[in-house]
Amino acid sequence: MAGTKFSGFTSGVSPVDATTFLVGYESVAGTNNQYDKAEIASWLTSGAGAISTFYVADGTLSAARTVTMGTYNLAFASTTAGQEVSFGQNVKVSGQGYTEFYDTANTTLTVNWNNGNVQELTGLTGSLTFTASNPKVGATYILTLAQTGTVTPTWTGIKWPAATAPTLSGAGKTDVITLICYDATGAGLYYGSSTLNFTT
Repeated sequence: MAGTKFSGFTSGVSPVDATTFLVGYESVAGTNNQYDKAEIASWLTSGAGAISTFYVADGTLSAARTVTMGTYNLAFASTTAGQEVSFGQNVKVSGQGYTEFYDTANTTLTVNWNNGNVQELTGLTGSLTFTASNPKVGATYILTLAQTGTVTPTWTGIKWPAATAPTLSGAGKTDVITLICYDATGAGLYYGSSTLNFTT
């Protein structure tokens, strides 16, 4: 930044105060001055240095803004599972809106929806019970079931058309189960449908 430099702390200020204080060169006064974080925050949100055309003090937009990414992606990252980005109004997507395909060596009908709305289960055979964690009301979930043998599933908490669960297609076949969650209690309650008999 032209005309700006940072210097050391005033003599006698301990290193721990580096998390609280900043020292900057103020070109108008021509001197080094120490500012704490509260003073800097105040400068950014009020007075001559305020960025008031973008954000007001509570962080809300004060005018329409467009983020042009060019060749770069925009990511909201978190290391804590289950966190979410919430939009209180409509969201318009001009390109594709999609969830990543979660593909692991999951040979059971036990799934964690935090891993993704679309999940592939492989190597399925035998008697298996559907169990899910972290369901969200209104979410649509899709399971692809790749089978190596005859699968006899127990579909806990799923309502099927005509109250009849599908008979899975068996060895060498993949079936697709679509679930819509209407109650997030426990493992969730769902409306289910099936598309069967894809060749693996």
